[in-house]
Amino acid sequence: MMVHDHSESWVSSALEGAANGAQPVKPAGLAAAASVQTNKRLVSALNMAHVPAFGFCGFEGNLVQLRCKGGRSDRTADVVAVKAFWLDVITEKGGVPVIANVGCGPDGVWTTLDSDQLAIRCALAWDADLLIFLVEKEGVRDRDGVVMRWVDSGNVGQIDRNSLSASMTAKLNGCHEALAGGVRRVRIYPSSRIDSLPDFYFKRIDYGTEVTTTTSQDIYLR
Repeated sequence: MMVHDHSESWVSSALEGAANGAQPVKPAGLAAAASVQTNKRLVSALNMAHVPAFGFCGFEGNLVQLRCKGGRSDRTADVVAVKAFWLDVITEKGGVPVIANVGCGPDGVWTTLDSDQLAIRCALAWDADLLIFLVEKEGVRDRDGVVMRWVDSGNVGQIDRNSLSASMTAKLNGCHEALAGGVRRVRIYPSSRIDSLPDFYFKRIDYGTEVTTTTSQDIYLR
């Protein structure tokens, strides 16, 4: 299963088009549309590689349950739960669900979701053995700039937060939540090494940062 957000290049192209006189799109709607466009590109590429992939948004099949805040112009949404039924149907037949971070509010308006939060909820609902966060960086670095091969989820609060981006902090907290919820393994993995992912369970792969659990403390980075 794959969870993703939108393509920055697609958003850039749409913004350039608006600047050149095309019909403008509201930022929230633009991000949602970009995620859907990215979803179709990913599904197409996977199927061309003979991987039977199926694209979804969060509102299809009532896959995602949301808690929405704000109005139509300033809406935010938290992923409360994911129903695993359709994920099971597809994967039991050898398919790969590809899920865009787009949900739908009670008024039918599309809204973008936090892709990390969505991935965690999907992993928990699906009782996943492994959750991998693909990132542009090589992994979590310590205060000396060295990539940390292992991090205990119970000690994430002790990591020097000045050495972490907001995105990496959110992912570390997400790793802690996923492990506490029953996901067996979690790793923050460099997208530059994506070609090695098929061998993840068959060879020793030292890329990225594996987040482990030896404690049950609820310690989060702030």
